[in-house]
Amino acid sequence: MDLEKKVYRALKEGIFTFKYIAGQKLQYQDLADQYEVSSMIIKSVLTLLQQEGLVTRQPQKGYHVTEITTKEAEDLFEMRTIIELSAVEKAITNFNQQAYDELYQRYLRSAEALGSRITENYFMHDRDFHLQIAEMGGNRILLSDLKRTMERIFLRYGAEGLSVARNEAASDEHLRIYQAIGERDVSLAKQEIMTHLDNVVHLIR
Repeated sequence: MDLEKKVYRALKEGIFTFKYIAGQKLQYQDLADQYEVSSMIIKSVLTLLQQEGLVTRQPQKGYHVTEITTKEAEDLFEMRTIIELSAVEKAITNFNQQAYDELYQRYLRSAEALGSRITENYFMHDRDFHLQIAEMGGNRILLSDLKRTMERIFLRYGAEGLSVARNEAASDEHLRIYQAIGERDVSLAKQEIMTHLDNVVHLIR
């Protein structure tokens, strides 16, 4: 792995673990010293994160971890719903057994990540389950948009409203989504997606 990719992953993980909090200024030289790389590499990484909506750049003020407002979060949830309903329909239309088997593996990994503590680890596995559905649909733009949308929602709420009990319920919802896709039932799969997303929104309101 080259240095830029290594720093990119480390910085992104730092944002999702709230080592770098919303609104925090990201200083070139401090980051360069911390990761023992040049400031040019740091600038390149921050540009990538800016493109993903995880950091923002203000003239004369530099880069900061993105702050997501409540209204923006509501818009992101609306966007996520639109994307996921389209993605699950495409996943069934373009059903592939190998990709479906991978979806089950991602379901298992998210279930195993429940544990007794609520951390970003569960979010990552939850995200990967949903991204696999979009992957199955074959639309790369939907996949990219869903990834960015989910990450920005997490940036706003983190583990707010989550509990082991809720994550266990979410895992059951994932299983029902998986089963509906396996049955090639578009209507049922969309219903299960809506139930899952409605339960998430209910927690943070």
